[in-house]
Amino acid sequence: MKHIYYAWRTLLHSRGASVVKVVSVGIGLGMATLLLACVAYTYSFDRCFKDYDRLYQLWMVWEFDGQKYPPGQRCVGKLAEGALTGLPDVVEAAASGFPSRTEVQVGNAYHDVYVFYTDSLVFNTLGVDMISGDPVREMAQPDAAFVSDKMAARMFGDTTDPIGKRFKMNGFDLSVRGVYKAIPDNSTLPADIMVALPTLSSRGYMNHDSWEGGDSWYQYVRIRPDVEITPEQLSGRLTEMYLSHAPDRDGLSRQIMALPITESRMAQDSGRSTMVVVMWALAVVLICITVLNYVLISLASLANRAKGVGVQKCCGAGRGSVFVLFIYETVIILVGAALLMALMIWFFRDFIETTLEIPLSTMLAPERLWIVAAVAALLVCVGGVLPAIVFSRIPVTHVFRRFTDRRSGWKKTLLAVQFAGVAMILSLLCVVNVQYYHVLDSAPGYNPERVAFGWHWAGSAEEQESLVDYYSRLPMVEAVATSQGNPVNGYSGEAVLDESGRMRFSTRYDGWDRDYAAMMGFSLLHGRYPSEDGEVAVNQSFVADMNWNEADAVGRRVPLGEETLTVVGVLHDFTINDLFAGGRRQFMMYPLGGRSNCIHLRLKEPFAESLEQLNVTVNEAYPDERLEFISMEKMMTDRYADVKLFRDLALMASITILFIALMGLIGYVGNELQRRSKEIAVRKINGAESAGIIEMILGDVMIVALPAVVVGTVAAAFVGVKLSAVFEESALASNLWAWYAVTAIVLLLLIALCVVLQTRRIANENPVISLRSE
Repeated sequence: MKHIYYAWRTLLHSRGASVVKVVSVGIGLGMATLLLACVAYTYSFDRCFKDYDRLYQLWMVWEFDGQKYPPGQRCVGKLAEGALTGLPDVVEAAASGFPSRTEVQVGNAYHDVYVFYTDSLVFNTLGVDMISGDPVREMAQPDAAFVSDKMAARMFGDTTDPIGKRFKMNGFDLSVRGVYKAIPDNSTLPADIMVALPTLSSRGYMNHDSWEGGDSWYQYVRIRPDVEITPEQLSGRLTEMYLSHAPDRDGLSRQIMALPITESRMAQDSGRSTMVVVMWALAVVLICITVLNYVLISLASLANRAKGVGVQKCCGAGRGSVFVLFIYETVIILVGAALLMALMIWFFRDFIETTLEIPLSTMLAPERLWIVAAVAALLVCVGGVLPAIVFSRIPVTHVFRRFTDRRSGWKKTLLAVQFAGVAMILSLLCVVNVQYYHVLDSAPGYNPERVAFGWHWAGSAEEQESLVDYYSRLPMVEAVATSQGNPVNGYSGEAVLDESGRMRFSTRYDGWDRDYAAMMGFSLLHGRYPSEDGEVAVNQSFVADMNWNEADAVGRRVPLGEETLTVVGVLHDFTINDLFAGGRRQFMMYPLGGRSNCIHLRLKEPFAESLEQLNVTVNEAYPDERLEFISMEKMMTDRYADVKLFRDLALMASITILFIALMGLIGYVGNELQRRSKEIAVRKINGAESAGIIEMILGDVMIVALPAVVVGTVAAAFVGVKLSAVFEESALASNLWAWYAVTAIVLLLLIALCVVLQTRRIANENPVISLRSE
């Protein structure tokens, strides 16, 4: 207790430096914790399933004419069944399903839910805990559904037994046959409701009995507990089984890839793994700068505290006592910083949850609090031990003479590391921000401005035409058109053959009505839009991969399935889905004979008010439909939510690291001014101007800052190359090197401004004051 008391009194005596330490460590600790918690949360996905190390998700790799496509998690319908029956010595259970987000109706209430249409083995395969019901028997029946306990409470009330209760969904009248324990949010399959697959097949919806393609499904297998098999071996055996049912054809080959369920989150997005690595780097740099800044501030007080340490040694304190004293000081600072961190996180919790789109209770769950403990332990081990060793070695003789620390090399080294870290983070932030806005501003090849998108189902061609007429007469609507899909959500695929029957690639395709191309702003390079059955228009990527010339593509014949289509037009390429890396996307458009249920509306200004009024109006006109139109521009922005999250985290990390580094710079310059106060006074007496004094101190700092900023900027450029790989080449902003240079120059100017402002006072001070203090 005696050491704690002395440590507390010492911190109170130098309360200014203590406050700086608490604030810089608290902010650095808080930001590093958030970054590492995000990384840990990402890696925690799908570890909620029982014996998750034996659970695999199946992916398919398609190769057309030598071009291998990225692995896709949508597989042919028979794959899970084939794995269970074809590999009984390896596979214990297998399940197949189709995910969907929709609304369910219970009485007059509606609930947004995540639904998984699946077979009867889903619970055995995934390892989800059951509360009631027999899924193997019940899920083999149409119109049966199992709901999670949380969803049951939302739909039917906390005290109601849901078994036998009914609800409506997508036109189905479903019955609850069982309840399971809710799957946590940190899962790639957070299903609120499991609906029996026969519900779809009994009505002729979707094909689940295909080995070749068509409708695609999520597929999972659980390995037997007594089987030792690697993912590569499992993938090989699954591929052999699959090819025995669907052999490769001319130009087409396929592979089955089995990935541990814990790797699904990363595999779903090729850019997420890169962003996670960069977040790791941000956190490591932030922790290093926080620790080094603490060491710098602590050792900067060496000259002032030398005499105090000498007095303590005269009173009987040994090296061990002085060492422990400084460790306790670090612990007290750390406790204060942790309290400050907790207050900041609590105060900004709404902002943090909105930015990260993750509840703090989830991200900072008890199983992830080790992150805070690990960062704190690192601070104590490095930030506390290093100053403690230096101070404990101060000889007792320093109590009798003035101590001046002239070995400033170590301080310059620490300062250089901080400058390099700040340059790296700020440059990376600048480039990520430029790329993000460049992607959002990139012309997609069509005009999504003021376009609202939604589904309105009609049973006949006459009803569809009547709906289009209804929407065209609404006062807030400027134009109406329909299609079978939309470019932001993406399209289905179809294998394309050349004249010899060899498969060349898989093209995206969509059907457009007579008004769609003009309303959406698509453009033709050659020919015309198709108007008759058997006619199609294709895009530039389609033409290139068929080895055609754009000028003579019109009139070419395209074998597709059992029919041959005639190309009557060539479209400009346009963005399908988003600009994440994934290669070019071929596209083929065919004409709709009439209208479709996928409705696109261009609304009048102001768009936000028109969209709100549209949704109110159509739901009043069709109260049983539950219609919702959404902004296509917002859909496009949502596609880049992960990039935006990374940008926001980089912004917060940059502000934090800049603040901490400036605190260290201020401490360093203050120490230098105090150490050289006599020298400065003598220079002024001998005729030196204030500008010369400022230039001298500024020059010493810039000798450290310039090479450090260059090194940090080069490191950022290296990381930026890796990060840019997330986007397709067409999405890359030009002249990124200029942004790196601008960031480095701005940082150097900020460092210079900070030094000049801090030096001005002593440069203009009467030199007699400094000499008198000697």
